Amino acid sequence: MALLATAGCHSRARRPTAKPATVDAEAVEAAASRERMIVATCDAAIARAAVADLPALQVARAVHATHLAALHDAGALPSTSAPSTVAPRRLIPVVRQSASELRGLAIRARSGANAALFASIAASHEVSAVD
Repeated sequence: MALLATAGCHSRARRPTAKPATVDAEAVEAAASRERMIVATCDAAIARAAVADLPALQVARAVHATHLAALHDAGALPSTSAPSTVAPRRLIPVVRQSASELRGLAIRARSGANAALFASIAASHEVSAVD
């Protein structure tokens, strides 16, 4: 009888689980790749911009460079003190597409920190992509 009573009292070996940050690594790289592309688009636009257009392009570039830095430090949220800016007209389609992709990444993220990071950047892109 004692044997039956202790039969169910064994410890179960727990399977190791992948860290959420590891699971999200591809998503972080996809988001960083998109931000690098936006920064490069800003750089190209700055190189050929009229003097009057330079401030808006430089601010947009700085905002996206901040997003890229946050993605490289995955889990570190971008500074909320960065000003909300309206993307220069030529960047609006790219920024809108990025916002949509980032919302999807936020929904599928395994790590809460990564989900928050993607959602934060998506919100910034959404706000800046107004016509």
